[in-house]
Amino acid sequence: MPYILHPARQGETASIFDWLRFHIGTWMQRKGADLEYRALYPNDTQCDECGQWVHPGQECDHIPF
Repeated sequence: MPYILHPARQGETASIFDWLRFHIGTWMQRKGADLEYRALYPNDTQCDECGQWVHPGQECDHIPF
């Protein structure tokens, strides 16, 4: 059975439709946050080693948050 690891579900199983809605929604949130960040900071570059966005002239500290 599909399972959504979130406290709001309180351990109950989810339907396929709910599972798809949850995962599509979280994927859209991640993509939207990336688009928003890139619109606000167009000059930032992505670190080759860890993938984090870095402001121009700054060194990446490789901390994933």
